[in-house]
Amino acid sequence: MNQTLFQVVLTVLLIGAALIGGKRYIDNALADRPPVVVMDERALVRALPGYPNAAPADVQRLRAQVDASARQLGDAGYVVINRQALFSAPEYLSVKP
Repeated sequence: MNQTLFQVVLTVLLIGAALIGGKRYIDNALADRPPVVVMDERALVRALPGYPNAAPADVQRLRAQVDASARQLGDAGYVVINRQALFSAPEYLSVKP
């Protein structure tokens, strides 16, 4: 019975150490490579109802929302890149309208 208890305690300790090590690895990886989001402001403007005849006030409001969203994502630790300033990126990184 003592051997069984020892094995259970050892297993729990090993699992705990693995979880702690895994978390540290992920934290370090995120610090080295922060998450990236690509925003396509042109595509968002084109998605406005009535585009290309959308009201200028609607376009300005959308651009203000895009800027605010980009700042919020940046404050949350994301790198936000405008699609027009990007040469190439995987499609899954893009924010779509």
